[in-house]
Amino acid sequence: MQVSFFMKTIFMSFLLGGLITSAQANQASAISELYQRLESMGKEIDELRGENETLRKGLGDLRQSQKQTFLALDERIKKQASAKATAAPQARAAIPARPPVKKEPVKPAPVAAQKPATPTKVNVKADYNQAYATLKRDHGIGIKAFENFLKKYPTDPLAENAHYWIGEAKYSKKDYRGAIDSFIVVLNKYKKGRKAPDAAVKLGYSFYAVKDWNLARRTFNDVLRYFPKSNAAKLAQKRLDQMKAEGH
Repeated sequence: MQVSFFMKTIFMSFLLGGLITSAQANQASAISELYQRLESMGKEIDELRGENETLRKGLGDLRQSQKQTFLALDERIKKQASAKATAAPQARAAIPARPPVKKEPVKPAPVAAQKPATPTKVNVKADYNQAYATLKRDHGIGIKAFENFLKKYPTDPLAENAHYWIGEAKYSKKDYRGAIDSFIVVLNKYKKGRKAPDAAVKLGYSFYAVKDWNLARRTFNDVLRYFPKSNAAKLAQKRLDQMKAEGH
């Protein structure tokens, strides 16, 4: 350094010249200390310069390493992109084409069956009268006529009468078991119907005909209990008196 060289020159000139006084000696001592400080500072500056150079070199190495890393990564990305681009057509080629879908022929919608016309009261009454007239002429044919009527009009109010007349016809033909079945149908389905009292007393007659005295007596008593003011009640009481006289 220029300062160091200058201080050395001054100090040596004082020593060689023999001109050092007390004040000059003190001044020289101060200059010497200053020189030492400057010398120390120079060394520190040199050390700092060396450290800076080391740091600068390390930073350069780090930048170079990062650059190489980025270049390698970029190269890897390019290779992967190229590999995907090559594999895509092969993958598409490996997928088989879908077979054509067969279209089923369109079936025409089924035509709804037309509902039969609702029977009118006139038609029902006419069919009933015809079956009743047939029954008067021939009980066997009349029974079939009323059975057909019930198939055709099972829920019509006249169905009660049809069941009753079938029972009457069977009773007249001495088919007492068949008559019992028909009269029971009337009493089960039409307990409060107009034919219920007559069906009850005729049921008692049918039990009497098959000599089932207990059921006959019980049925006649039921007629008296449930239909006390009906003509059927009079007939039931008369038959009870007869059974009593007969010892049944």
